[in-house]
Amino acid sequence: MKHVDSKGPLALAMCCSDGIVFANQIEIMHETIKFPSPTFNVIHAIDENVFISFCGMRPDGICLVDRARQEASSWKERFGTQINAEVLTNRLGLYVNQFTEYVYLRPFGAAFFIGSYNPEDNTSQLFSLNAAGEVSGWHAGALGAEKQAAKTELEKLMTKELTTIEGVAALIKILKKCYDEASSKKIQLQVSYMNKTSSKVTQVPFETVKALEAQADAELEDEDDEDDEDDEDEEMDD
Repeated sequence: MKHVDSKGPLALAMCCSDGIVFANQIEIMHETIKFPSPTFNVIHAIDENVFISFCGMRPDGICLVDRARQEASSWKERFGTQINAEVLTNRLGLYVNQFTEYVYLRPFGAAFFIGSYNPEDNTSQLFSLNAAGEVSGWHAGALGAEKQAAKTELEKLMTKELTTIEGVAALIKILKKCYDEASSKKIQLQVSYMNKTSSKVTQVPFETVKALEAQADAELEDEDDEDDEDDEDEEMDD
């Protein structure tokens, strides 16, 4: 858990008025690496109505993604319906907890968001799962090294009724705001959502993400300029 909080790239998730959005930073080890590539995906569809994102060690994240797909397939085969985020997270929590109980196993080095959306009644479910197997429900949440700063920004959004399209832009702006440009780490962003229009898990195209990043950078630069002007005005008044 400490590894995730200190070194994990930021992961965000938020329930919106018409669906649910996941947005993650992806650390790219070298500029010569080609992106986008499925190899680097940290947001994965589990079923048509459920998806999962992870923050932390990639092999551990992929391992639980595979386990989640097995659970979803088993549920559908046994009950004939699609599993939702609450049931899936509780099942995965039992599985993850086993890795803390035996000396020949080690805990997962990753934390997870699991979300589902039901277009019939327009309801979203969002849960997090950590390395101890602890499960929590959220309206909006953050995981990773800058999660406290991100949660502060997410709290400001809770007063607004955002659509998923607006939520995509808002989460990208938070990911950019909470990234230290002086850091040696190079990041790319991945964003996915589900809503009434597209009830299945939909990944935002790379070109669209880049356009929204540029828009977020411009807005953040304008906000910095306004803050500088306010500081100058206060100094003049003094």
